[in-house]
Amino acid sequence: MITKLKKLVILAVIILIVFSLYFGAYLPFKKSTRFVAVTRSLASVRSVDILQRRFDDALNLYSPIAGDETISFFADQMLTILRTRPQEPIGRIVIEYATERIEPILSNPSSLELTKVLLKVGNLYQLGWELYGDEGYFERAEANYLRGLEISPRRPQFLYGLLQLYMAAGDKERIREVGEEISRYWPADGNVRKILDDL
Repeated sequence: MITKLKKLVILAVIILIVFSLYFGAYLPFKKSTRFVAVTRSLASVRSVDILQRRFDDALNLYSPIAGDETISFFADQMLTILRTRPQEPIGRIVIEYATERIEPILSNPSSLELTKVLLKVGNLYQLGWELYGDEGYFERAEANYLRGLEISPRRPQFLYGLLQLYMAAGDKERIREVGEEISRYWPADGNVRKILDDL
């Protein structure tokens, strides 16, 4: 009787180990290697459809671990693509595709990647506004920075994002407001002090 119980316990432990390895190591490894392969192949992509298919292939691969992290890296890749200054129709498709793929993190307040992704999406929309002059992108950039600031009030990246956004817009009142907030937390930042002095 004891030997049967030992065998059942050993079998249960083996099954648990196999499941743990599969879900905790194999699937995350497979997802990350597929994602890395997609990023390495970006130079050969000649259409937005191919870009979307390749990223969808990697992002749709199930993994209980690192899904949000992968989306964060995906946001970095979309920013890199947008920094190449694609023609407006292509740039808009890239922004909307990125927004669609990132949305699950933005709507999940418990995501550990939420503030990182808010910053990256803010940067994405800001760049879209600077490239294509769409005021809707300006508003979305501002909203993402402000939401990030609400969640993480002392995280400097959101304040600096707002400062850059308002500087690009030439909004002196808001530049002063955000610049003074930055100076309050980080008084040693001479660049911000100079920006404020030059207003």
